[in-house]
Amino acid sequence: MRILLAKPKPLEEAELLEYFSSMNCYAKTVNNRSELCNVLDSQEIDIVLFNASTVDDFAQIRYINDNYPTVKVIVSLETSLGNAVENVRNGSYQAIRRPFHLNDLDACITSNFAIE
Repeated sequence: MRILLAKPKPLEEAELLEYFSSMNCYAKTVNNRSELCNVLDSQEIDIVLFNASTVDDFAQIRYINDNYPTVKVIVSLETSLGNAVENVRNGSYQAIRRPFHLNDLDACITSNFAIE
């Protein structure tokens, strides 16, 4: 599985990279739209785990949904209801509420995406 971590929180980035590495997954981090587009254009990515915290983040998620239909998106949300409603309205594939535990993330991935 190839996972792109979009805008991970600094304190979670190393832990997520180590976690996915332990699962024999390829994981890469991007921190802005330009990096995101470059990776999606040049590499095969299965899942984007997107840490959404602004309206602009949802525009990027819409861009992924519209332009990379084979890429699955998991949106990591702060606990505000507004973000959750926006996520549903934009048709993102799956959401996980913050703070999340790695077991919750693993369950989200395995129960929603048939990716080996």
